[in-house]
Amino acid sequence: MNVSSQKMMALLFDKINKDWATKYGARVSVAEDPGHAVDLLTAGQPGGCAVVIFYMSDTPASDVPGNTMLDATIRIGIVQKIGLEVRAGKRASPVLDKVDALRRFLGENAEFDGLANPLEYMGMTPIQVGEGRALNGYALSYRATYAFEI
Repeated sequence: MNVSSQKMMALLFDKINKDWATKYGARVSVAEDPGHAVDLLTAGQPGGCAVVIFYMSDTPASDVPGNTMLDATIRIGIVQKIGLEVRAGKRASPVLDKVDALRRFLGENAEFDGLANPLEYMGMTPIQVGEGRALNGYALSYRATYAFEI
């Protein structure tokens, strides 16, 4: 089944939002592009954790002419203000705990309709904006192989 990049992102959003976000007090959104992702991640989520899914890049998955398969890099940014209180006297769990939980969740739920293979975890990096200023969070990178709509 061929899918659009937007449809693939919507499937990922639905899975994370429905089955993970509530448990971890996270607001999940899909950025229109990497610049929009920076805007959303910088804004954060007052009183909680912000998770932003964005399409970073893609390359052809094959050298065969006419093949519509792509290897896309999808990033999922997770930010949370340090020392955030979720309720009076109760601190939120550290952002790294949420990163670990989301990575584990996606490892257990890596198959999506429209993907040729399960999501493949590619690593984690700090999130930096502007002149190297780091946000309170990380970006997880995944490879998604799919056939684009023609």
